[in-house]
Amino acid sequence: MTQRDAAATGGAVAFNLPSAVAVDASGAIFVADAANNRVRAVHPATGATSTLAGGAVAGFVNGIGSNAAFSRPLGIAVNASRGVLYVADANNHAVRSIVIATGAVTTL
Repeated sequence: MTQRDAAATGGAVAFNLPSAVAVDASGAIFVADAANNRVRAVHPATGATSTLAGGAVAGFVNGIGSNAAFSRPLGIAVNASRGVLYVADANNHAVRSIVIATGAVTTL
């Protein structure tokens, strides 16, 4: 499968198998971009999209931002009171958490 990943705005954004969407209390939108092995953030005021965590290569690494690695994140949920996303990391058979403010990824 060809890697599709564009941090851009509006229709210029490229996802590759976006599999789940969650919204936090501020209206920020988070997308499990499964085939890109990333969790992306869409900023509703501007339409800009950025990578919150994960990188181009599939893996199983806790870390911050692009230093973390997922393998097919397929589900996502927000715990707004804690400022945390929970991610079903399918190929790693794990549930991971991401601190929204920092992008820090840990395995539960």
